Amino acid sequence: MKRAALLLLLTASTMSVVAQTDSLCVADATRNDCRVATVPKAKWFTGVVAFAELNAINGGIRLWDRYVLDRDWAHVSWSYVKENLKMNLEWDHDFFATNMAAHPYHRSIYYNCGRSLGMSPLGASAEAALGSLMWEIYGETDRPSTSDIFTTTFGGIIIGEMTHRISDEVIDESSRGLERVWRETVATIVNPARGLNRIVSGRAWKIRSRQEATTNRQHQMETNIGTGWVNGGYSSAYVKVGVDYGSAFNEEEQGFFDHFRGDVTATFFSRASVIHDMRLYGQLLDFYRKEKGRTTTATGLYQSFNFYDSDSPLGLNFSGPYRVAETAAGGPAFSLRTTTKRGNVFNQHLMLSAIAMGAVKSDYYISAHRDYNFSSGWSFKSMSSAKFSNRIRTRLSADFFRFYSWKGYEKELKNNPDADLFYINTQGDVSNASVAVVCQECSVRLFNGLNLDLCGSWFWRHTHYKYYEDVTRGNGEIRLGLSYSLK
Repeated sequence: MKRAALLLLLTASTMSVVAQTDSLCVADATRNDCRVATVPKAKWFTGVVAFAELNAINGGIRLWDRYVLDRDWAHVSWSYVKENLKMNLEWDHDFFATNMAAHPYHRSIYYNCGRSLGMSPLGASAEAALGSLMWEIYGETDRPSTSDIFTTTFGGIIIGEMTHRISDEVIDESSRGLERVWRETVATIVNPARGLNRIVSGRAWKIRSRQEATTNRQHQMETNIGTGWVNGGYSSAYVKVGVDYGSAFNEEEQGFFDHFRGDVTATFFSRASVIHDMRLYGQLLDFYRKEKGRTTTATGLYQSFNFYDSDSPLGLNFSGPYRVAETAAGGPAFSLRTTTKRGNVFNQHLMLSAIAMGAVKSDYYISAHRDYNFSSGWSFKSMSSAKFSNRIRTRLSADFFRFYSWKGYEKELKNNPDADLFYINTQGDVSNASVAVVCQECSVRLFNGLNLDLCGSWFWRHTHYKYYEDVTRGNGEIRLGLSYSLK
């Protein structure tokens, strides 16, 4: 009964925080600087529609896995549902990329179910949490996962709000013909929930007059295609998409995700993970900003999401793979920008985050698809960038993570050496890990928006194990490619 009451309470809270606005331009009806990209006015039944969409998504995925792919975990019966309602949480054994990247993206669709129907960010966040809880209860035979509840909810929020705003940059309801088709198609790829709701409501082909921009907002999108080399003896092709949205120094951009940055890299034709890295952070709250001469400073509260994964082979002095994830984290940040008389721009961004849920590669624990430890802890990140005469750009990022894993398997395995690790509810090894990720990037503008990019990265980890010998690992990467910038 307690679990049923919890579900009803979450549903009611989702419906109660629905935004009551006629039109949302990105996230806020007061913003009129973007193309005409409307969101329907939220009504009393919007929460019911969003709840129905959540069930349709979860049900469709489960039916596909059950009857088409015949996955064992999709054979859910009422006995499994009743058992899952007891909420006896476990640490699951999914692949690293599945738990730390694919699941958060899946839940971002939950978030955008509510967002695209007119819900406020708070309402959509409750929608993401509710969708995650529903999946844990009736989506699979496995017990509800501790990591999924944190990772998928908070990861779904940051990915969901970013894709919501990016899709808004693409949609233009004053466009017609082929331009309208490609805009709606790209927006649907970026934000499937919004694209589907626009098609169902007819907004995907409704023509509206163009609004004129009245504020100066800075949005930059960049796509990079090239090749990379990993220390360990293999190379790969990669595609990187970067988005720099808004500015921490703009007085008009003080709200929820009015400023964010995201970099996502995919690799192909190699042993490396397809989802290679995701580096995201977004502004939750703006505290204050100060301008003095050519220098502006700003502080705020940010949410962060970091994911690094490589299936690099073992080398003589450097071994992998390295796996690092910070999926539910946030904290205060400080930003500084200064401009010289010649127009050169220097930026510095510092952020300290508490990590509610993360993961790091294990040197000893291997069970089913898992060779990493679930962890919590803290991180400190620094990003320095410079732009010279609009032709040369450099960026140096240095991230330090401190992870702690305390629920181990060692004592149970000592009492029963033949025990299957799959059935031991554990975070992994009892350990603490220090991880550093340093990346130096340089970009030279060739002509128009085309750039030549060079990037070098270094990954270092030292893990102290309670029951095993300590391990130190390192690895490096070099990337060379071409990028095209959109403003």
